[in-house]
Amino acid sequence: AGASFKRQGHNVIWINERLRGTARMFASFHELGHVILHPPGIQFFHAYGSIVDDEANAFAACAMIPLPVLLRFGVTEIAENYDYPLSLVAERLRIYDRWGF
Repeated sequence: AGASFKRQGHNVIWINERLRGTARMFASFHELGHVILHPPGIQFFHAYGSIVDDEANAFAACAMIPLPVLLRFGVTEIAENYDYPLSLVAERLRIYDRWGF
């Protein structure tokens, strides 16, 4: 759905133009997570589902559902109010339960 890389010393994030709404926002934050958390090019050496992708997914979930929102509203309420899939909200809750943030 996207890619991030360095070109001429600058970070570049590419997002598939067909993505819309929540999927596009998630992909954007996911790729930003790679830029912030991982050295350039590392994502090309790890398969989907690797720890590198898991970290980028966690970054995206935390960016889309900040802790104050998670602690104030229920899972269904967040999904309905923000038009997020329940799976995204459940993943965010799992991150909080496991890591406390």
